[in-house]
Amino acid sequence: MNNMNDISDLLYKLTTNNKDIEFSDPTDYLDGAYEKVKLPNINNSCFINCIIQIFLHSNKLYKRLREHFGNTDLLLNTRSGYCSFTNINMNEQCSAESFLHWLLEQPKKNKSWIQKWLDIRICNECKLKTNIDREEHIWRVYPTTFTDIYTDENNNYYDYEFTECILQNSKDNLEFNCENCKLKTKHQVLNKIKYIGDNIFFSMQNFKNKSIKLYDELTIGNAGKYDLNGIVEYTGNDYFGHYTVYLLDSNGWYKYNDNKIYEVDDIYPVLENINNTVQLPLLWYVKSKE
Repeated sequence: MNNMNDISDLLYKLTTNNKDIEFSDPTDYLDGAYEKVKLPNINNSCFINCIIQIFLHSNKLYKRLREHFGNTDLLLNTRSGYCSFTNINMNEQCSAESFLHWLLEQPKKNKSWIQKWLDIRICNECKLKTNIDREEHIWRVYPTTFTDIYTDENNNYYDYEFTECILQNSKDNLEFNCENCKLKTKHQVLNKIKYIGDNIFFSMQNFKNKSIKLYDELTIGNAGKYDLNGIVEYTGNDYFGHYTVYLLDSNGWYKYNDNKIYEVDDIYPVLENINNTVQLPLLWYVKSKE
């Protein structure tokens, strides 16, 4: 992975100071994954920039993106495609998670981020079991039903612990149509993971005003070990805010804030402070090479 600091500095100056050039996309010069690319914020595009930065940090992800959207105008093509899909104008800011989900759905093959699940639905009335296969692009994580406070090795207290939340495998009292009862009934649902790709995007759901113990590495059953490579952070309120992303580069962690890039000495305080933000972030984990 290469460093594009000099050329992206030049391109950014062109886009901001030269009135003859409306916009020059720094990714037009990239034939593979690169670090330290400064992406200009064009009309509230921070939600796009933080996600594109993730793809720029993985040759496998970036290749899938280029195969679908072409070799030029990546920022423009992805934004116009998403705005057309969601029926919004090109100046609106949107959810980074929604943009990521749309982006992950575009390639038709070689998706290294797919999870394959088996859901076993059990009707509370007649006990009929129904097996449902599904595929997911983003792993949505919900609070566990446990009420015990989690205490780590440093005696810090949390409402939840991450691995317990991602590995919980059942939900109660979900409503589905039962073929046997011929009406909508409540079900218990058992979730079994069948396959996990090399990349996992975790989305934290319903954790508002709650704390959770997060880790820079995870072991997920037989799938093995995964390392934290990215944190998409949101600051603001429920109506408007700003997205940034922390990414693990070849020489350590950096914070990417559109065209500004800052070195991060230690990622652990970031993981702790996440619990004090408006919404918990998207987390990007990559299968360990060890």
